Amino acid sequence: MKNPNDPKKSIAVLIGNGASIAYSKNLLIPRITSEIVTRLDCAGNVDDPAAQLMQEIAQRLRVNNAAENFEALVGPFDEISDVTRMMDRLAGLAGDRALSIQDALRQSSAFALDLRRYAVSHILEVIARESTARYDDSRMNPLLKFVRATVDASGGGEVSYGNLNYDALLMAALCQEHDGLLCDMTDGRFTGQNIEVVPGYAMDGRRLRTVGNLPPNRRLSLIHLHGSLTWLHDTVSGEYRRFPIDSLRSSGYWEAWREGETTWEPIVVLTNQNTKTSLVEDYPFRLTYEVFYSRLVTADRWIIAGTSLQDACVNEMLQRAWRDRGTVPQVLVVTHGDGPTENEILNAVGWDPVWNSDPAPTKWLGVHRDGLESAPDSFEWLWWSLSEPVERPKAA
Repeated sequence: MKNPNDPKKSIAVLIGNGASIAYSKNLLIPRITSEIVTRLDCAGNVDDPAAQLMQEIAQRLRVNNAAENFEALVGPFDEISDVTRMMDRLAGLAGDRALSIQDALRQSSAFALDLRRYAVSHILEVIARESTARYDDSRMNPLLKFVRATVDASGGGEVSYGNLNYDALLMAALCQEHDGLLCDMTDGRFTGQNIEVVPGYAMDGRRLRTVGNLPPNRRLSLIHLHGSLTWLHDTVSGEYRRFPIDSLRSSGYWEAWREGETTWEPIVVLTNQNTKTSLVEDYPFRLTYEVFYSRLVTADRWIIAGTSLQDACVNEMLQRAWRDRGTVPQVLVVTHGDGPTENEILNAVGWDPVWNSDPAPTKWLGVHRDGLESAPDSFEWLWWSLSEPVERPKAA
């Protein structure tokens, strides 16, 4: 419970799949991937070249034990499309056959993207189905408790949540008790517009921000670093909007997108690391990273919860913020099990006692390894919430 005499503290919370898993074990990445593979197996029985090829890829991934991560299912098709587009520029080397080869390359690139859409639509459809949050659902209790604890720890200060998940569970938890304090990447200056995303289904679409102008009177912010189930982009008009998750579910949006019945496509970073590094340089991800980076630089405390810290783009953002600070924040890592190790945490944030004169981890780092559910009641949480940022000594 907040003490009215406590000073305000700003907190930056980086939160990953562990938060979703606390709600439902069906959101474990291997379980989602397993269902996608099963869907592809079933789809392979129909006369659908995309389904048959995706089935073969899924089978190969199972043999190599790579089906632990659904990004491995879709990543290759981004790269195939990119490479064939690059080869298009060299079609002139084919002489008289240049035009026909150029056409074939463009068709191959488009087909690779069709295959990607086929897989991604299933992945997002499964996530949407398994993350249906209701206020009376007891499975929301761990996430609600975590949100309350972070808000209380701020003492009335700013709390910024950098969400790596696509689902709307964290949004639901924040809205349940803190709606009046919350803002996100939706631009509240504009009213919604009724848009027929799926034929026969009109829904309220609200613009996404194009600059990081989050209102200062809303001290809680939710920043979807890698996009959201609710974010869509119209390939015809170029608009970027957020839609109600319930409307997208009831309209069968992901199936409609899979079947080519809508020009609105999901805005998510769902690919392998090579393509992800390039993708986060584009709008809106470049903006989400910039906004959360700025919060990391100014926050008194960091929480890193439910993520393995294996994402190079996220780690680069953490490292840049770490270098650009005058003090070392108090950092609490919440995980379940042995990973990430302390060395992996130190590497991810960019700790460097030689060049940056960074203080020893015992002065600023706490690690709770029993999961999101028990973190707010732990000794590590108490130590983190009472400690102050550490001055970084001047290098000799």
